[in-house]
Amino acid sequence: MERLDEFVTPHRTLNDTKLPGFDFNPLVSCLNDVISKSLSTEVFQTSSHRFYFKNAHESLGNSRSLCVMRGYDYTIKPTMGKVFLNVNIATSAFFQPITAAEFMADRSTFTEHEVEKADQALESVHHHRSQGGG
Repeated sequence: MERLDEFVTPHRTLNDTKLPGFDFNPLVSCLNDVISKSLSTEVFQTSSHRFYFKNAHESLGNSRSLCVMRGYDYTIKPTMGKVFLNVNIATSAFFQPITAAEFMADRSTFTEHEVEKADQALESVHHHRSQGGG
């Protein structure tokens, strides 16, 4: 803790011989946990540093199966005497919460060939499960 105090307190004399051995990963990990735990139930996380707002989505073009969601990602970096929080806008495509039948009927998003491949995959899973697997 003394080495961290030397690093973040500018008016103290910095002992450079101790600084290279200081591992900031536990501190950064702790700060990431604090930020992640403070997120409300109105968001969901896709990774430890990226989150999206549940109500911030729009359909992707004419698609009934896909939507675009807005969110943010962040990084925390220690700097001289401070901790730097960098926040960036993130946009990504997600599947809409629809039934498999609605998904398979969506010809505005997927070609006939893609739907046939998905149908074959579903039939394979159904056959595997009906035979006692998974």
